[in-house]
Amino acid sequence: MTFLSAGPTLLPMACEAESSIDIRTAARRLQRQRAAGRALLQERLARAQEDAERIIGHIADTYRPLRIRRWGCLVHTERFSELSDIDIALEGLAHDEPTIAAIRDDAEAMTEFPVDIVALERVEAGRADLIRRFGRVVWERAHG
Repeated sequence: MTFLSAGPTLLPMACEAESSIDIRTAARRLQRQRAAGRALLQERLARAQEDAERIIGHIADTYRPLRIRRWGCLVHTERFSELSDIDIALEGLAHDEPTIAAIRDDAEAMTEFPVDIVALERVEAGRADLIRRFGRVVWERAHG
């Protein structure tokens, strides 16, 4: 048996003849696991997008803001992960906190995902600008 030095102690090191790991089998298993993980993530993304559409429809019908934007990883789906949330920005809505809180409560009851709802008029100017530039208008109230 060969020994591997690990600082002040020596650990037994298995030689290739003693190893029962088949590298090709392990690589195929890892590929299957990664593919399954990607499939689960795609399913999760689809659920988040469906939930976001329902939430946006509810906000539009119930609260009638001037504009609703989707932003974050539901617009830039290459960034979507297991930790992703649903990001929605509202414009032209009553600025009172009870209204925003009611919208958040409604949205959270409609999804398993964390929800980040912001009123653009109430967030820091730089953040609002980024949301306007990189987000997507998904609903706009008709003028008239």
